[in-house]
Amino acid sequence: MALAGRSSRRGGGRRWIVVGLVLTLLVLLIDASVKSRSPAPVRSLAGQAWYDRVQPLIQQSTVSGHELDALRTGSKAITASVLQSDLQDLVTSTRTTLASYQKLRAPASLESSAGLLETALLVRSQASASLAAAVRQQLARSATASLTAATTTLTRSAEQLQVADEAYRLFAGALPSWLGVRAPASVWVASSALYDASGLQVWLTALRSRISLAPVHRVAIVAVSTDPAPIGRRGSVEVLTPSNELVVTVVVGDTGNQTESDLTVSAALSRSTGVASVRSFVSLGPGGAHAITFDPLGIPIGVDVVLTVTITPAAGSTTPAQVSRISLLMPSSTSGTTTTTTTVPGSSSSTTVAGGTTGTGSVATTTTSAP
Repeated sequence: MALAGRSSRRGGGRRWIVVGLVLTLLVLLIDASVKSRSPAPVRSLAGQAWYDRVQPLIQQSTVSGHELDALRTGSKAITASVLQSDLQDLVTSTRTTLASYQKLRAPASLESSAGLLETALLVRSQASASLAAAVRQQLARSATASLTAATTTLTRSAEQLQVADEAYRLFAGALPSWLGVRAPASVWVASSALYDASGLQVWLTALRSRISLAPVHRVAIVAVSTDPAPIGRRGSVEVLTPSNELVVTVVVGDTGNQTESDLTVSAALSRSTGVASVRSFVSLGPGGAHAITFDPLGIPIGVDVVLTVTITPAAGSTTPAQVSRISLLMPSSTSGTTTTTTTVPGSSSSTTVAGGTTGTGSVATTTTSAP
C-alpha cells in the first residue's frame, strides 16, 4: 500500500509538469500570433488621432491667410488703429498656430509629412512678422521708412509665403493613403500679381490715404518701361536698342482713398516733325494699380526725343494731373539692319495688377505737325 501511494503521487507530479508545459506553449503561441499580426490598425489609429489635433491648426492658418488677402485687396475706409490691430492679430495668430503645432508629436510613420507642415507654418509666421513690420513703418511715416525698402520687404515676404504654400501642398500630397484623410487646401498667395513691386508701391502709399477720414484724390505714374529697353545712358538720355518702333508700357495707380474714374493715360513722343501720341482710359479703386501697353510709336533714328507720359483726370475732377518725362535716343543699327517689333495694327493690351479696372475708351494714335 505504501508503494502504491508513492507511485500515485509521482504520477500526479508528472501531470502537473505536463499541464505547465502545455500552458507555457499556449502562451508562446498566443504571443507569436499577436506579434505576427499587421501593425496597420494601431498605426492608423495613432495617425488619425494626430491628424484630428492638427486639422484645426491648419484651418486657423488658412483663415490668417484670408485675412492677409483681405488686407492687401481691401478698398474700404479704415482707421489707423484698426489697421494696426489687424496686423498684430495676424502676427499673433501665426505664432500661436506654430507654437500649438510644435507641441504635438507626430507618429514615426508620419514624421516626414509633419516636417513639411511645420515648415509651412514656420515660414508663414516669419513672413507675416516681416510684412507687418514694414507696413507699420510706412503708417508711422518713420524717417527710416523707405518706400523702396518696404516694397522689397513685402516682395520677399510674398516669395516666402509662396514657398510655404508649396511646402503645404507637399505635406498634403505626402499623407499616406492608409491614413484615410485628405488635407484641405491652404493657400496664402493665390495671385503673385498682388505682390508685384509696382502694385505694392501704390498700395503702401494708398494705405496712408485710406486711414485718413478726409477724402484724398491722388493718382501716380508708378513705372514707365519701353520695348526695346535701354542698353545704356548718355548723360540724362537713355540709349535704346536699335529699332524703328517704340512700345511704351505705363503702370498707373490710385494712391488716394477715393475711386478715380475715366482717367486718360497718354504717352507722347516729341520730335522735330511733330508729336506722335497714344492714349487709353482707365478707372481705379483706392490702392489699385493698372498696367497699360500702348500701340507702337514711330521713333526717329539718331536724334534725342522726349517721351512724355500723362495722367489726365476727367473734366471737373479735383484730382491733380501727373506728368513724367524721359529723354530717349534710338541709335542706328551697327549691322546695317533694322530690328522691328511685330504687332497687331490698331490693338492695345493692358493687364490689371491689383484693384484696377479698364474703362470703355479706346487707344488712339495721333500725329500733330510742328508749327
